[in-house]
Amino acid sequence: MGFSLEGRKFVQPNMSVGIFLAWNEFYENTNELIDLGNVQISGDQYRNLNAFPLMLSGHFYTGRAGDPRFYVGLNAGAYYMRQLMDIGVFTFETDNWHAGVAPEVGVMFPARRGTNVLLRAIWHYPFSSGEYLAGEARSFQYLSVGVAFMQSKGRGY
Repeated sequence: MGFSLEGRKFVQPNMSVGIFLAWNEFYENTNELIDLGNVQISGDQYRNLNAFPLMLSGHFYTGRAGDPRFYVGLNAGAYYMRQLMDIGVFTFETDNWHAGVAPEVGVMFPARRGTNVLLRAIWHYPFSSGEYLAGEARSFQYLSVGVAFMQSKGRGY
């Protein structure tokens, strides 16, 4: 689960630049055996990962304003990742920063009074970095699919 905040500014009728900020949370309950370096632990576990992308973006659009428009984009910047695991009364926690990219595809539909609806998919690719609970560098790639609403201002590209 998660949400994002984004601002885009059209610099040409078919191109926008912007900023992308998000929070995504992944979690599971399991009782699998886990290897934490030199120790193996079993028992009921709550595993949690929070990903916070902080990125600059660029998008290219097809078609004309007022029509449905397909687009492709690239977000690039940093990810703050926080991993947490509860086993019984013990909590293990680590966090790291990653450089990363997030290619995006979607379609933008005009709605009412300068509002657009976006259907989009973003593949998040934080580069392998840091040392996590199992003792190795990780990248934690994931796909986010969503619906977004965008209010047009100014020239209304």
